[in-house]
Amino acid sequence: MQLARHFTRTNVLTHLRENAGKRYTPTQIGHLFKRPTDQAREMLAELFESGQVRRMVDGKTRMFFIPAPEELRERPTRIVGTGELRGWEASLRRFSDLCMLARG
Repeated sequence: MQLARHFTRTNVLTHLRENAGKRYTPTQIGHLFKRPTDQAREMLAELFESGQVRRMVDGKTRMFFIPAPEELRERPTRIVGTGELRGWEASLRRFSDLCMLARG
């Protein structure tokens, strides 16, 4: 893939959009654009602060990316029960009886 050699916000964003979903470290971006890692780190931090890219941490490594379309799909909502728990006490009693049975 032919990269623009100019290290600009637009070119970095274009590369990340073309490779949506792929995570990049500042070192990888620096290598792609033939720039020092600290310059790439600063640029990616600016893009993150402006909300144009996302960031994740894997161990001690920060990675930057633009989510792939399948990552943007809405997550299923989690149903949290707020009603009365039926049979809860009976199951606790059965468990207690089982524990006592093992004691002899």
